[in-house]
Amino acid sequence: MKNEISLIIKEIIQEQSNIVGSRVALDRARATKVIEIKGSEIKLLSTPDDALKKLIKSFAEIFGEASVEVCDEVIKKHKSFKK
Repeated sequence: MKNEISLIIKEIIQEQSNIVGSRVALDRARATKVIEIKGSEIKLLSTPDDALKKLIKSFAEIFGEASVEVCDEVIKKHKSFKK
């Protein structure tokens, strides 16, 4: 599950990067304090569920409901993952 959540988080950051730019998307992800990003590696500093919730909340605080929908679309692509 950790590998899948890391993949989901990477995809969410990538999708948000397409909208707001990679610097802003990475800054928002790092601001959660539950995700460490080094190059293309993602390290979770909390539970997968907590990391995902905080990541989505971080984008929603700045960019609103549209960013939540982008996150939800990424999660839906991973049918085995339950939100």
